[in-house]
Amino acid sequence: MEWQRLTKTQKFLITLAFIAVLPFAPDLKLIADIAGIEVLLSCLLIYYRPVLIKLQTALNEGKQMLRIFQYCIGSAVVNRPGVYFTQASFYTLAVFLFGTSSFALIFLMPGLLISV
Repeated sequence: MEWQRLTKTQKFLITLAFIAVLPFAPDLKLIADIAGIEVLLSCLLIYYRPVLIKLQTALNEGKQMLRIFQYCIGSAVVNRPGVYFTQASFYTLAVFLFGTSSFALIFLMPGLLISV
């Protein structure tokens, strides 16, 4: 890859990448001054290859976890309409019977009515 053959956009993106990377690897600036941009790109890829491999591995593991999560959610019993309706009705009944409004009606209202 020759620097003169690159378009202005490619030159801008490469320069932007160098500005982002070179503060963390100052030895690469010396390589750019002595050897040129082609050698610098090669050294940059070699220098950051372990980081790129770790990021790629983490990304693949994340994708696999997401697939497992989607499978588990999709095959859960709760997603079946009959089970969902039954559970929703029991939960609604439990909130109605044991919720704060029922306790207020059972314990507080008689006291308020008696004290009047």
